[in-house]
Amino acid sequence: MFVSRSMTRKVITIDQKASIFDAQNLIAENQIRHLPVVDKNDRIIGIVTDRAIRSAWPYSFFKESYSKKEIEKFSKIKIKDIMTINPITLSPTSTIQDALLMIQEKKVGALPVVDEEGKLKGILSVRDLLRAFINVLG
Repeated sequence: MFVSRSMTRKVITIDQKASIFDAQNLIAENQIRHLPVVDKNDRIIGIVTDRAIRSAWPYSFFKESYSKKEIEKFSKIKIKDIMTINPITLSPTSTIQDALLMIQEKKVGALPVVDEEGKLKGILSVRDLLRAFINVLG
């Protein structure tokens, strides 16, 4: 089975100039863990995860109240500062088995799916892989 049959096609993306708060809001609102970072032509340039966002904030951020000035300081952290540049990607014609092996080998939770020009076509997450295998078995 090909990746194109199991990938999520409606991908929530973010611009590299967006703030860390913008990314956190998108992740929370859409209940996702991975945000592909694209340029104005929808070419993949990076990916940011919920883990990268949490790692960028100090632990005390989650425990204490911060002043407006301190929050403004954190809002200066941009996606380009925390994203993984040139993420591992898949082709729509890659197989589900290829994707599973790559996710296991690279220890990632999702892979952007791009065409031969690098334009984002979808994303394949561990959840998508589980759904694909359930459909095959079911």
